[in-house]
Amino acid sequence: MLGSLRGRVKPCMLVTFSPTVLTTEVKSVEMHHESLLEALPDDDVGFIVKNVYVKEIKRGYVASDSKNVPAKEATNFIAQVIIINHHAQIRNGYTPVLDYHTSHIPLKFFGLMSFMNHSYSPNNIPKFAQKIESPNCAKPSLN
Repeated sequence: MLGSLRGRVKPCMLVTFSPTVLTTEVKSVEMHHESLLEALPDDDVGFIVKNVYVKEIKRGYVASDSKNVPAKEATNFIAQVIIINHHAQIRNGYTPVLDYHTSHIPLKFFGLMSFMNHSYSPNNIPKFAQKIESPNCAKPSLN
């Protein structure tokens, strides 16, 4: 496994890969072909795990500490979305593809919460964004 860390990983640690909920033990952690006792946030490392085939782990899976609230798949979330030079209206039901690290994830907007265009009042949020406007916050849901 290769990647940039947002937490810590060390040998003998139990990790869970989400969204598959596959749990295994870390055999070793390496940076530039040198073994590490522990990798810290923002380290680009590789780590070797026990009893997992390469085809069981796909691009975009998240490894997390099994003993400290392992990562889970999100069904929905609130995000700030900036859209520039889009050719059509953006409204509820719009389905863009989110590119995050190496993953391509289809989303569906369930509601536009506010706009960067300050001419709208909080009580007068339009049902869609025009070409020259960008939604400030949207509530997408993973499909």
